[in-house]
Amino acid sequence: MSGITHLLFDCDGTLVDSERIVMAAMQLAGGRLGLELTREDCHRLFLGHIRRHCLRVFEQHYGAPLPESFAIDLAAAIRHRLETELQPVPGVAAALEQLPQIKCLVSNGSPEHVSFVLEKTGLVTPFVGRCYSAIPPCEPKPSPMLYRQTMERLGIEPQQCIAIEDSAAGVTAAVAAGIRTLGFAMLAGREQLLRVGALAAFSDMVALPGLIATIEASATGAGAHTAATIVNA
Repeated sequence: MSGITHLLFDCDGTLVDSERIVMAAMQLAGGRLGLELTREDCHRLFLGHIRRHCLRVFEQHYGAPLPESFAIDLAAAIRHRLETELQPVPGVAAALEQLPQIKCLVSNGSPEHVSFVLEKTGLVTPFVGRCYSAIPPCEPKPSPMLYRQTMERLGIEPQQCIAIEDSAAGVTAAVAAGIRTLGFAMLAGREQLLRVGALAAFSDMVALPGLIATIEASATGAGAHTAATIVNA
C-alpha cells in the first residue's frame, strides 16, 4: 500500500446525505421562533457543528431563553426525517469500493447516531471497528482534538492519512491536526472550504479516488502535480 494508509471520513454530509435534512429542519425550527433564516444562513451558522452549539446560536438570535420544548421538538423532527428520507451521498459507495486505504469515520455525532445512519444507508462494512466520535471530554470539531485522538488510537502520523470533510468546521479541525484535507462541497461553498485550508474542493464523490491518487503522486514526486492542479481537478 502507498504512504497514504488511512482515509478519515466525516459522517454527516460526507458519507450520508443527512446535513441537507438537518439544515431544512433547522430552518423550519427557526421559523417557529420567528427567525427569518435563509438556507444559506443555516449552512453558515450550523453546518458541521454539534447540536449544543446550534441551540446556543438559536438562543442568541432569539434573544431570550428558548421555549422549553424547542430542543426536544427539533431532535424529534430531525430523527423522523432521517428515518424516512436518509440516503447515502450519491456515488460514495462506489468511491469507497475503489479506494484501497483503510477507512475510518471521524464524527462530531454520537456513537448511537453514527451507528444509526450507517446502518440506514448500508455503509457499515467499510468502517467496522473504526468509528470515532467526539465524546466528552474530547472537544468537537472545529477543535483538532478528535483528529489527534483518532490518529493516536490508530498509531498513525498526519502524513499517512487524508481527511474528507464537508464543512468549514471539519476542515478547520483536520487541518489544525496537520492532516491534508479534501473538502466535499455539497452544501458548503468550494471557496469557503479552500479558505479554511482544504487542499482541494470537489462536489461529486466520483472524483474522490482520482483526487487521492493525485495527492499520492504529488507526495512521491511522480508526475508534475501541483497544489493548483489538485484544487482545479
